[in-house]
Amino acid sequence: SAVVAPPPPPPEARLTLHWCHSRDYLRGHSHRASCLFHNVCVVQRPRDSPHGHDRHEVEFLYVHDDDDDGDMNTNTKNEKLKRVEKGDASFTLGIGPHNGDERIVFSPVPISMRDLNARYPSRRYVSGTSVLYYEYNSENFGHLLTDVLLPIYVALEGFGLEDRTDLNLFRYSISDAIGWSCDFHRNLVDKDTGLRGISSRYGDVGKHCDRFYDMTPRLVNGHNPLNVLNGTTVEPTCFQDLVVGMSMYSDDCEEGGHGREQNYWSLCNHARQGQFWKFRNYVLRNAFESEDEHGDGVEVDVEHYVPTHHKITITKRKDDIRGLKNFDQLVSKIEEKYARNNHGSHGRVEVVVAEWEKLSIRDQLELIRTTTVHLTPPGGVSFISLFLPRWATSVRLYSTEYRMEWHIYHYLGYLSVDHVNCPDDSVPMEETMGLVEAGLRRYDEHRRAEGGGGDDAAWSTSRADSTVAAEEEETVGATASTPRTVYQS
Repeated sequence: SAVVAPPPPPPEARLTLHWCHSRDYLRGHSHRASCLFHNVCVVQRPRDSPHGHDRHEVEFLYVHDDDDDGDMNTNTKNEKLKRVEKGDASFTLGIGPHNGDERIVFSPVPISMRDLNARYPSRRYVSGTSVLYYEYNSENFGHLLTDVLLPIYVALEGFGLEDRTDLNLFRYSISDAIGWSCDFHRNLVDKDTGLRGISSRYGDVGKHCDRFYDMTPRLVNGHNPLNVLNGTTVEPTCFQDLVVGMSMYSDDCEEGGHGREQNYWSLCNHARQGQFWKFRNYVLRNAFESEDEHGDGVEVDVEHYVPTHHKITITKRKDDIRGLKNFDQLVSKIEEKYARNNHGSHGRVEVVVAEWEKLSIRDQLELIRTTTVHLTPPGGVSFISLFLPRWATSVRLYSTEYRMEWHIYHYLGYLSVDHVNCPDDSVPMEETMGLVEAGLRRYDEHRRAEGGGGDDAAWSTSRADSTVAAEEEETVGATASTPRTVYQS
């Protein structure tokens, strides 16, 4: 059912209110706060503006009563405006390591309703719930999930707005692009190719960005198209409800990249296990409820659904950066031990080799949420593991950057995670096969502990609608157009 913002006030009553929390008052970090604004406005920054920074392309306006133009010491409202002028409502639009960049750190400027009407008589008004952010690395699926969608979800949750279905996402874009946004990537000349926006490592970065920009609104409530607020062309715009400031909510909390690779230890992701599980379900639910290419939405119980049989999914990477030399040998060993032994102790075991880039996002999520053991190299492609079911296992195979994602995966709570060092780009077979077996056994044990499943090949789920769940999986699997290599008995 729809959960929306209350009706907007009439134009003459659209005065700005704000509520900020988690502000860090350490020097240089006062911009780290999450803020919810009501009726705040944004305009192109006047060239002669005494406010803000010369590198700002826009200016945020804090609208107040006309009566508040007098003595700044006369009443409570004026005391509030004094606090606003001193930075009580300041924030950053950054959601990555760029969060402290002066180009995206703002403090709203108080303006009376009379002056607002005089300077900007024609204004766009965005009703409902909006989020404004400066994107970070959206050309990569892992970064999209944990450096864009996760911060947005956490910020909304902090204000009790995560269930709002009137959600509008606004990506802030400026001509002086900041790394490593997609705007920055598109204009970067690669040292190897000599081409703008074409990377020797990542290919056509702009194409990747466009793909994930298109995907973004399908993974959040409302599924409204992703908007762009361009600093050089913005028209005067006011927002009914606007959420900003989410720089500390990414997977590494801005404490360094790639976790243990930099020997960081922190409490960053402690006590967030319930939040991570809810985020998983939020993205899954929206992905399945959003319209597919046929215009049909699918309602799926993503939180309680459990697989009907074991599935081992193995990620295939073709590149030379994190690919594995003996990948085919690993697949053959797993297939021989499990897929051809339909009457083994684990019952039916399906073995799937996945080339994720060839699958639609819905097919990717359908495959991973029905997987009990996932083997994958690290990097962006591995973050599909976030959507494994509870009690599943993620085996992460590192030819380089060992334990790169420790900082997030070891704190998810609902997965068991193993990190395997692969010297010379080769998988240690005995160790890896042992981890696969342990993962299958662990899943069996916890399924039985929950009262959901016996030792036979046809698991029964822990819920009353086990038949429906089984039929659902078979139906989706039969109709999905998934160009994948499947080994199964």
